[in-house]
Amino acid sequence: MRPSFLFLFLLAPYLSQSNPYPPPRYSGPSPPLTPSQSSILSSILTSRPRTGLSGPFGPWLTSPLLCDASQNLGKAVRYDTTFTPKESEMIILTTAAWTGCIAEFDIHCTEALKAGLGVHVIRGIWGEMGDGGGWGEGGVERIKAIAESEGLGLLAEFVARLLEGKGEVDDGLYMRAVEELGVKKVVEAVGIVGYYSYVAMTLKCFRVKPEVTNLEALGLHTEKIN
Repeated sequence: MRPSFLFLFLLAPYLSQSNPYPPPRYSGPSPPLTPSQSSILSSILTSRPRTGLSGPFGPWLTSPLLCDASQNLGKAVRYDTTFTPKESEMIILTTAAWTGCIAEFDIHCTEALKAGLGVHVIRGIWGEMGDGGGWGEGGVERIKAIAESEGLGLLAEFVARLLEGKGEVDDGLYMRAVEELGVKKVVEAVGIVGYYSYVAMTLKCFRVKPEVTNLEALGLHTEKIN
């Protein structure tokens, strides 16, 4: 074996480990776009000048009406609820952790920090994410405990139980949430969880590659695979 080929042969395992994420399955429709797709794309680029057609929007654009409805619902659940940005971002990160969606967590961990969520809470939620999603025994209690330092214990508990129960929460927790948060916030929390679960499914199914730059900036381990 020639020396140059021997070198590449020995180096190959390390090169393959440098990018642990599987290649994207589908990033969206190829040009030429249909008139409907072009119209929705223009709307997305206008409303999202910094991020553009990132995240789930590429795959969604394949179905223009679905994409348009999805971006409008996203605006509503993120910006038009009675939650503060800090509360909303905590809900989103908890959803990303449960679904095991690294791309979603990477996108929103910096947004959460900007909104005032403590970095210890962000790291705590990230630390509960199991391989592929979910969390281990006692995960809900640990998430609740760390969120209590920000006054978000009940909200974190409700969201974590909602995710863990696939939409079910026990009567006691439901009544506490309604009494302390109000039924409107309970409805909105379910909406945020539902929407960002949908986002996570899109990102994972089509293997939208996470950037992980935000995670790395916060010192979070990025060996978890999306």
